[in-house]
Amino acid sequence: MLPAALVFWLIIGILLSRYLYRHIAAWQLYRRDWNDLLSKLQPIPVLAVTAIGDEYLNPTPHQLGPEPVDIWRSLGGLEASGECGAMREF
Repeated sequence: MLPAALVFWLIIGILLSRYLYRHIAAWQLYRRDWNDLLSKLQPIPVLAVTAIGDEYLNPTPHQLGPEPVDIWRSLGGLEASGECGAMREF
């Protein structure tokens, strides 16, 4: 078994590295200007929005509505891993 001091410093190192990663990512976002942020926007496919709207406006009998995660994935807003990757890009 590892000594308690080694486990303690390992946990401190992990917490510190997560804090620094998030701090650097936030600082990179803070330094961007509006042109950089707007250049990252991507168009939403009209057919996907139409299909989702049609499911809500004209439901079939005994239809369960799509989950929000399914809606975001069909619009291209979530990555395949299921989490939003906004902070990972920067």
